[in-house]
Amino acid sequence: MRTVRRAIDAFLFLVYVGALAGALVCNAQPQISRPCDNPSSFVAVSPKTLQSHLLRTAEISSPLLATIAAHADILVRVFVDQNGSVICTRVLNGGNSFLKSLATQAAFKWKFRPLWLRKRPAPFQGDIVFHIDI
Repeated sequence: MRTVRRAIDAFLFLVYVGALAGALVCNAQPQISRPCDNPSSFVAVSPKTLQSHLLRTAEISSPLLATIAAHADILVRVFVDQNGSVICTRVLNGGNSFLKSLATQAAFKWKFRPLWLRKRPAPFQGDIVFHIDI
């Protein structure tokens, strides 16, 4: 019975990843500018500063998470624009590709207060750790 459940879990995971990959290919659009290509233009902030500017978070969610067993800490670097929106992410370590994808999707839903430097809002970057223990 346990082997059958694992086989079903593996199958569902592959179906989800295949659908996700298909959607990414179908929705692919050429990007003119990629803000993560120049990380030096973003002010690096400490975890404490990042937390103090936090307005809204989002949890990792997927219907498939209930069917798999996962334990991971995923470190995601977020790049935040002058308005406090996450505009780009980079996974630094942790988890498999499915969990990394879910972590980056959740990170894009986070919202921050603008960081003010020299009387102007400045783009900044910081690291978020998503703890997954299912």
